[in-house]
Amino acid sequence: MVAKDMGFEYCDGDFMRLMYAMYLDVLVYYHKFKTIQTNVHDKEVTEVKETQMNKMDPRGSRSEGDKT
Repeated sequence: MVAKDMGFEYCDGDFMRLMYAMYLDVLVYYHKFKTIQTNVHDKEVTEVKETQMNKMDPRGSRSEGDKT
């Protein structure tokens, strides 16, 4: 019915549905890839920050009154 409403013949509807499914599949793949890539990047940034915090010299963060 969509094909007919767009000026195509009814027989073109199956072809249009196939093309839609193919493009939709590519878009879903791209969306999942970008989501996973973003999550991995965020995790790497978090791990780098935690590593930097653990490597910080503990003496440099003590106040002058703390002699222990």
